[in-house]
Amino acid sequence: MTDLERVHPIWSKTVLEFSHEVSIFRDLENVIKTLSESPVRTGIVTSKTKQELIDEFEPFGLSSFFEYTICASDTKKHKPHPEPLLACLDGLNAKQGEAIYIGDSIYDMQCAKSAGVKFASALWGSKTTEGFESADYILNKPQDILNLM
Repeated sequence: MTDLERVHPIWSKTVLEFSHEVSIFRDLENVIKTLSESPVRTGIVTSKTKQELIDEFEPFGLSSFFEYTICASDTKKHKPHPEPLLACLDGLNAKQGEAIYIGDSIYDMQCAKSAGVKFASALWGSKTTEGFESADYILNKPQDILNLM
């Protein structure tokens, strides 16, 4: 058994135990709803499993605002490899040069760059700004997403 196989179930259980303490970043719900009412196509590329997405994201009631979702189990390769993002773009029928991937981890940025997609660093979710110097856009608050349109 690998460390991942041993630790992942413990991690997942612990995340659920603290889920009642998690809330949506201020104004993010309104931004997501605004995007869903615009011509912009939206998708999710996550390293979470489908079950983790159901357990950890579905309770916020935002899934219906996204047109396409790629979870860890949907591709053979994972972030920072470009495969998950390229699969999402394919599902959205979107072109790499017209897309912006918003993320808060260095793996998100590496995934975007290797997929030929512009990257926007979501600083409200990031633990550091270090390493994000090559981001195409810096987003200080969720409303900044609307300025990308």
